[in-house]
Amino acid sequence: MPMTTPAECWATLRQLLAALAGQYRDDFRSAVIAADMGREPVGVLLHAGDIDPRPMTAADLLRCVPYYSELSFTGPMEKLAQGGWLVLAGRDTYRLTAKGRAATDSIYAAARGRLASLSPLAPADMERLAELLRALMEACRASASVPDQACVAASGNAGPYGEASPLAYAARAIETLTNFRCDAHRLAWRPCGVDGPTWETLSWLREGRADSAASLHEWAQKQPHRRDFSPEVYARRLDVLIERGWVTAGADGHDTVAEAGRRQWQEVEDKTDSLFYEPWAALSADEVVELDARAKAVLAGLMS
Repeated sequence: MPMTTPAECWATLRQLLAALAGQYRDDFRSAVIAADMGREPVGVLLHAGDIDPRPMTAADLLRCVPYYSELSFTGPMEKLAQGGWLVLAGRDTYRLTAKGRAATDSIYAAARGRLASLSPLAPADMERLAELLRALMEACRASASVPDQACVAASGNAGPYGEASPLAYAARAIETLTNFRCDAHRLAWRPCGVDGPTWETLSWLREGRADSAASLHEWAQKQPHRRDFSPEVYARRLDVLIERGWVTAGADGHDTVAEAGRRQWQEVEDKTDSLFYEPWAALSADEVVELDARAKAVLAGLMS
């Protein structure tokens, strides 16, 4: 049997997570509307539900994703507090209210209910998929190479959890792996000596998302969770990158990533991969092949 690399298996798992989300998307949206949250920042409320009873602060979220302005979190928190979903529990600290808990429970229940109703494989085969994912996820959470797992913690996945169905468990486990990769990536770029928004600016230029302060701001405003930085802030970040020789200023106002910037970006990507895939050694080569095959079988079953 040909071997499957961890990177190939991870690509399959990401496809599976997207496919499972597609299965429950309509149920999720219906639950959001039923909870009267159609105009509310649902993602921030779900974060509060994920870590409840721990309080939520913008500082904790910025530890996880230091690519945003503080306002991008405090603004939605204040809005949720005004609606009675959260309550101020100290300086810049919020807790879930009973109303907020009822909303998060109903939204998650809708997704879990849909996943529990699916039968793409025999129950024993889906349980085996969950078992393999459990072993991999636990190895990642125990990684000594990535000690700061703020993203795993902010998603409520730092401790043990149970799910009523193997597909719900699979979705949550793959989400945990995604959060772990975010933590590995943050650890990889930190030694570069720039802050999160500046590193993200380099990444967006490298990916062709933007090429100026104005287009960076425009792209940032289109994201599911807006960064809330002005074009002037992005101009200052570009200045930092230009001073480092990572970006070349264009005479026409369109900046490009310099060769030094491309090398630095690739070094960080390689380091991220190294940190992320290190715990995969907890699975044997045959188990990686099996995990990939079972995930692909679920994908095929969902499409049939």
